[in-house]
Amino acid sequence: MNLNKLTKREWFDVSKRGKPHAILWIDSVGEGIKRDYAKKIYNQNYRIKNYRQFDSKRSIGISDYKKIVKILEKKAKFDPEVFSKITGIMERYAKEIIKWTDRLKSSKWGDMSDGQLLKVLEKGFDFQAKLWNGGFVYAYYFFFNDIFVEKLVKNLRNSGKLNDNLMKYLTSPVSLTMIGEEKLSLLKIAKKYFLSKKVDIKALKKHHEKYAFLKRYYYWGNGFTFDEIKNRFEDLLQKGEDFIDKEIANLKPVVIKYSDYKLSAYNERAINSARKSSFVMNLADEVSSYYVHHLMGMFYEIAHRLGISYEQLVSMRFEEIKNSILNKKLVAPAEELTMRLKDHAIIFENGISIIFIGKELEDYRKKQIPVEIVSNTIREIRGAVAVKSNERIVGRVRVIKSLDQINEFVNGEILVTQMTNPNFVPIMEKSLAIITDEGGLLCHAAIVSREIHKPCIIGTKNATRVLKDGDLVEVDADRGIIKIKK
Repeated sequence: MNLNKLTKREWFDVSKRGKPHAILWIDSVGEGIKRDYAKKIYNQNYRIKNYRQFDSKRSIGISDYKKIVKILEKKAKFDPEVFSKITGIMERYAKEIIKWTDRLKSSKWGDMSDGQLLKVLEKGFDFQAKLWNGGFVYAYYFFFNDIFVEKLVKNLRNSGKLNDNLMKYLTSPVSLTMIGEEKLSLLKIAKKYFLSKKVDIKALKKHHEKYAFLKRYYYWGNGFTFDEIKNRFEDLLQKGEDFIDKEIANLKPVVIKYSDYKLSAYNERAINSARKSSFVMNLADEVSSYYVHHLMGMFYEIAHRLGISYEQLVSMRFEEIKNSILNKKLVAPAEELTMRLKDHAIIFENGISIIFIGKELEDYRKKQIPVEIVSNTIREIRGAVAVKSNERIVGRVRVIKSLDQINEFVNGEILVTQMTNPNFVPIMEKSLAIITDEGGLLCHAAIVSREIHKPCIIGTKNATRVLKDGDLVEVDADRGIIKIKK
């Protein structure tokens, strides 16, 4: 397929993360579409026709999005648990991935044959295809988070039954995310210090071994080093026992009695479904990083045998890797893989797929991205409040549009980004407040901000385009307003 044969269409952006996912991961979702996993595994009678990664965004065709929304609207009208039924299947695969990874993570990859390595890689690839259900989850997540939950909250508010406690319960996952578990674990180790006055190095090493993967985001980034864990532990000690006790208390689950609110059976089921779904959507991200982190040796061994870097390897599609291993020769030149790593568009259109790099990518970009002019007279931005603060926060902005910029963040700045992912957690903890372009009440930024107790405003649409590094702003995390002061 060449550029001229691509059908001109509208796209619905489902994710803007500042850095494109590795092609190998995007290819797994495309394979899930091809294998019709949405229908075969998740009982959803729809196969996405158009899917792409381009300009650091993942998108599906706008017609795909509208059709999936129509399907879910019809189902949710009578059964709000349609969401938790889908994520219940995702959770099953997530747990399978963890168990499978744990069996393999101590493997001696260098002793394996090419065929054995390929078998492991193929299993992981198929797990990812199944976990993300052929891309159906993309439209599902936006309808669930941005439409269904917002409507549920509005109805509860209009009925006079929504107070702060019920809102906190509704927007809290049914269990702590792994990020929340990691924070609680480190807090407990710090608390233990104040009881014994001894640093439990053994506990810190065990903590590091268990949670190091959380600093990774799929194929990119590195896990926490032991020194990073130890530095965070020491920061907690400096803040004192009272601070630690408050943070532990903040992580306790919210408990309510539905009978106190006299909710309808539908609304009770809807809230349960929302809490379960928000937990699993975060779990899916965490598990994908867990798999890559613990089987990194396998990826490095395959890359070594093919004479390329890890980054070049994951810039290949699965079939390219498979054929390269079987033929003992790269089917895609290393130079091309480097270009893909730098920038690319990978497009799945009606069962056919293509990757654009170089001049073809630039030609595609010219046809796809309109010139956008952002007014420099905007002095106020509005979004939805994910985590409230009774005090207005004044600070300097740091705009993070790419994972490569994370190390530029300075403690005490206000984080402004399109949307967060696990790589952002260390700087989220250092921020005065968190502001995102995207997201609903149960997005990653909202959930993690609640767990780390940081003021958060989501869904501003344009914060990363209006705000600049160093801007002095006032954040009203009670009303969802950001004012540019200087």
